[in-house]
Amino acid sequence: MYLHSILICGGDEKLKKKKLEEIFGQIGVKNKENNQNIVRLALDDEKSSLGIEKVRDLRSFLSIKSTNNQPKVAIISAAETLTEEAQNALLKTLEEPPENVFLILFAKNIEQLLSTIVSRCQIIELSQNNSLEITPKVREELNLVLKWIGEGSIENGFTWAKENTNRKEAIETLDKLLTLCQQNLVPETVRKLFKAKKYISSNTSVRLTLEN
Repeated sequence: MYLHSILICGGDEKLKKKKLEEIFGQIGVKNKENNQNIVRLALDDEKSSLGIEKVRDLRSFLSIKSTNNQPKVAIISAAETLTEEAQNALLKTLEEPPENVFLILFAKNIEQLLSTIVSRCQIIELSQNNSLEITPKVREELNLVLKWIGEGSIENGFTWAKENTNRKEAIETLDKLLTLCQQNLVPETVRKLFKAKKYISSNTSVRLTLEN
């Protein structure tokens, strides 16, 4: 089941398209270019950011009743390129979305999004690792780690870091934690995990990253 505001992070174009089709299927929308109930917001070739005027046009579109009483969908690509002013304007719609409206944001890096935007969205992390399996035992262990992260337990963090010094395994563990977070809708923890994954992927010390 999907909320009215969805933030999709990571993944390649194939995974993004697959997830979008899955969402459309569940909310009962046909993903066609001529569907007048769908609006797509993306960067222009000559622009480096999405400004407030784009968001104002988007809000105006969403305020108009849809045709055939079908859901209206706004798709924002590269949401991290929204200016702060544009994000604040979008926030008003996320806080009080019009009836029968869905907003789907795609972002490579949620660190560039306002925390207020992230906290109002259902977060979905698309992992390139299709072999991720979370057994009941592993789920129990990961939920304990999530609890430590949420509580800011330094002592337990050190213990966990000592056990996860392999870069590849650490990234896989973070992917599993992100999967659990998106199921349980824990936006602040998701932000911390994305930040850790970013640092580890860029060859920063695994242990030091996980300890912090």
